Amino acid sequence: MEEEQKKKKILYLDSNFHIYERYEKWEYHEVVDCVEIFSARNVDKAKQKTLEVGSFDLVGIHLSTNNAIEFARYTRNRNRDTLIVALSGMSRHYIKETLDKINFPYDQLLTRFNLYEEPKETARSLIRILSEIENLRSI
Repeated sequence: MEEEQKKKKILYLDSNFHIYERYEKWEYHEVVDCVEIFSARNVDKAKQKTLEVGSFDLVGIHLSTNNAIEFARYTRNRNRDTLIVALSGMSRHYIKETLDKINFPYDQLLTRFNLYEEPKETARSLIRILSEIENLRSI
């Protein structure tokens, strides 16, 4: 009997989830394309979710979230192999320059200009990044 493949896990930290009326608990948990997606609306909830779930393969952090840098550093210190994707609605050049100046730990940037994108669409973008990075690592 073959062992079941371990499901990939992503945590998405974004304080803007409250704008989606259907997320009454301000949380999102769903399996999308065989990847388990969790959300948190603030750093405390994100840390709590990390303790509950364990390690994540990728953490997406929207830069508008208070203390985003604190959670990025917490994530990096907790597990060096966890990929960190910084998300922002600002220009890629400006964000990259700013993050590099403040030593914000990240592996990839994702700039979105639709700030009110459905969580499932953001999840798909994060899954795509995870797949691309894992494909590069296997080369």
